[in-house]
Amino acid sequence: MSSARDESWWHGRLQRSSIGRGYPIVLTVAHTTSSGADAFQAILSSGEVYWVKAMGNRQGDVALVNEFVVGKIADHLGACVRPRQIVMLPDELCRERFKPPSVLRPVSGPAHGSLHLENAVEVEEGFEYRDRDSNTEREVGIYALWDLCLGQDEQWLYDSAADYSVWSFDHSLWFAVQGEEWDQHMCRTLVDRPWGVNEADYPVDNLSASTFHSYAEKLRDITPADLLAILAAVPTEWGKSDRDLEVLGWMLYRRSRGVAQRLVDLASRARL
Repeated sequence: MSSARDESWWHGRLQRSSIGRGYPIVLTVAHTTSSGADAFQAILSSGEVYWVKAMGNRQGDVALVNEFVVGKIADHLGACVRPRQIVMLPDELCRERFKPPSVLRPVSGPAHGSLHLENAVEVEEGFEYRDRDSNTEREVGIYALWDLCLGQDEQWLYDSAADYSVWSFDHSLWFAVQGEEWDQHMCRTLVDRPWGVNEADYPVDNLSASTFHSYAEKLRDITPADLLAILAAVPTEWGKSDRDLEVLGWMLYRRSRGVAQRLVDLASRARL
């Protein structure tokens, strides 16, 4: 009888249903960008300001899947990813706000929203403000998430109004290599490959050793049921089939044990 470490165990395990109601609606578009995933700033029916990525963006609908799954796994582990949720983009707003000469052509329906950070300082390629807030612990969560979910295109936000606490954001390109869309074959190819953050750019010596051990324990505790619950909530409109997501779940479950050991190894080099 196969175990959850075997891909065959995951066949037919995913039970998805149609997206429910009650999600906040995009009321107005406040600002557009030229980012790869065509993110735009929007005001929701809840009154909150979110950055929205919609179907039809130039990185493909898989960008929404990636954002959703990475975020849900971060919630499960307690890693510092910006709060996010599914939001609904109305067809009438698309027709009115994104008509020519707009170069964006978003598709109405479920979209992915990430809560706007008002006092954000954006940093790429390298952590800063390590001596602020609890960043010596928060960064460890990013290490864990990066290795588990095959992180790409590192980008961090620091909240200048909260002692520069660090957040991870923009996970459109994760789960893939060199910007290619992940598929079942790629999951099988990468399932056991180490994917740690480059220590030359992200040294671990000033991070919390005990937090590395804590995240390692959380990774060992991940169950197939945990992952299936996350993947079952991915909207079918975003294009990935049940079988695709089952293979992704298998990859994440099997990777979680290897990542846990790599975090323990990193803990031996951390000094705090």
